[in-house]
Amino acid sequence: MTGLLNKAHMQLASGMFWSTVGAVVSRLVNFALMIWVARELGSGRFGQLGAVQSSVGLFGLFAGAALGNAATRFVAKSLNIAPRDTHGYLSLIRRFSFTVIALITALFLGSASFIGTVIFRNESIASALLVGAALMVATVLKGVQMGVLAGFGRFRAIATVHVVEAILAVPLVFVLARAAGVNGVIGGLTVAAAVAYSLALLLGRRDLAGAKQASNGALGRDKAKDLLSYTVPTFLGDLVATPTLWFCVALLARSEHGLEGLGQYNAAYQWHGPLMFIPATMMSAATPTLVQQWELGNSREFMRITGLLCVAMILISLPPLLVAIMFKEQINLFYGPSYDGIGLMVVLLILAAPLHGISKVAATSLQAMGRSWYLLSTNFLYSMTVGVVAFSAIPALGGLGLCIALVAAYFFNASLNVVGVLKAAGHNNRSQI
Repeated sequence: MTGLLNKAHMQLASGMFWSTVGAVVSRLVNFALMIWVARELGSGRFGQLGAVQSSVGLFGLFAGAALGNAATRFVAKSLNIAPRDTHGYLSLIRRFSFTVIALITALFLGSASFIGTVIFRNESIASALLVGAALMVATVLKGVQMGVLAGFGRFRAIATVHVVEAILAVPLVFVLARAAGVNGVIGGLTVAAAVAYSLALLLGRRDLAGAKQASNGALGRDKAKDLLSYTVPTFLGDLVATPTLWFCVALLARSEHGLEGLGQYNAAYQWHGPLMFIPATMMSAATPTLVQQWELGNSREFMRITGLLCVAMILISLPPLLVAIMFKEQINLFYGPSYDGIGLMVVLLILAAPLHGISKVAATSLQAMGRSWYLLSTNFLYSMTVGVVAFSAIPALGGLGLCIALVAAYFFNASLNVVGVLKAAGHNNRSQI
């Protein structure tokens, strides 16, 4: 048992190191790039970009169907318990992902005009969404392949992909944004994501070949049932959460604050994203270890890893929160007059980061425990909280109202998810006695 724990510690430490390196470099580069884009486009056109990005995220949710997380979980689980099953799971995931992506892309392209002209009331958004469909495809394919690499424990490869994508995006976006505005930004991000997907495939080729060689050659109904039993509740949980935020973004764009208000919120949210990306990659690194420790019955080690991730999330968020509070007015001045009031939004969204992060850590642990249906209920309550608070606050406060809604919802969601982890761990301990 001690040997297994030492191996788990080494795997986790290596994964954390490379995930953190890749996340820090890529997100710092992307953060600086998005600040330049916000200043270059102005709040109105940056609001258009936010509308496109939120729509890409919404349809990407349907296209991805939680298959990235599923790839990580089932590759890690089968490698530890039944290596001959690994290739079967990967084959199912690949077939399912290509089919779903094709269907959702067709739906996205068919609804682009309606979303742009009717929902967001802007024809420029409608044309930008056509470019955004390509970004969605590249991003979803990359996400599934990154999930496969995480399942194999190839965190150095994942870090390499993140860094290459971020660095490649800088010249592409810089040139194309000046040439084509919002469409150029999306086009640059699309090319960078496509290259990142190709690189991820190349770096995972040896692992896939090894899995195929060890395979028993059977796909099997049991594998399909296992895959569906995980992806369906996970997908439904995301389904009740992500569309709500998209509707809130649309509500903000349609309010009297308009696309300028959405642009201010989108610029402020760029401070939240990097703080979430680092723990997200850390959680991706921890998922294989969490799955293995739970399957082996090591509840104490499982909870220890979960607790360390929560503490790391808080420590990562505190320094930028203090900086944002101290230099709130300077942030306003830095972005320019069209972003007046963004400083307070930045403070609130950084405050939301540790709550969001703890919620995600607990959600990852619940998924590793096989408690995806519990997550469906907590995500539903999160969605209701965001919707009610945002609907009440956006008309008067604009983007600030949406920031307040996110803080309230993440606090509620984090509390429920942590309680769920503690209850599941306690039940598992009692069952082992």
